[in-house]
This record gives sequence, structure tokens and C-alpha cells, in this order.
Amino acid sequence: MDELSDFAKALAEALQLEGVEVDVARVLSLASDAAHAYLRPAAPVATFLAGLAAGRAGVTEESIQVALDRAADFCARPPEDLG
Repeated sequence: MDELSDFAKALAEALQLEGVEVDVARVLSLASDAAHAYLRPAAPVATFLAGLAAGRAGVTEESIQVALDRAADFCARPPEDLG
């Protein structure tokens, strides 16, 4: 996991997101939930949208956690409940 954490830190810096801590395990968990609940391609879509939501809310530790929580809750719903 260290290599992935290093990658996430370097990517955050490349995207000018210095100081943003990435909970890699939490992001991977969300990706897994989305992929298993819906379709494999739902994983990057879910993580991107969670990141976008956190960004729009101001990129605080709280906004990141809220976005990840909401996305995880959504992915826990049965596919037939989409909408």
C-alpha cells in the first residue's frame, strides 16, 4: 500500500492539491463497492464523483469524508433502486 500512497501523494501534488491527505484504503473500498454493486466501470466513476463533490464543498477533511460516506451509502443500495 505504501507505493499506492506514494502515488496518490505525488498525483495530488501534480494536481496542485498540496496538503490533501488521501485515504487510499477508503477510496479503494468505495471503488470496490461500486464495482461489485453495479458494474466494474462504476468504480472510477464513483471515485471521481466523490472527489468532485468534496471539491465543490471546499476540500476539507470533513467534506472528503462526507462525500465518501454518501457515495458508499449510494453504492450499498440495490441496483434496482437507482434513480
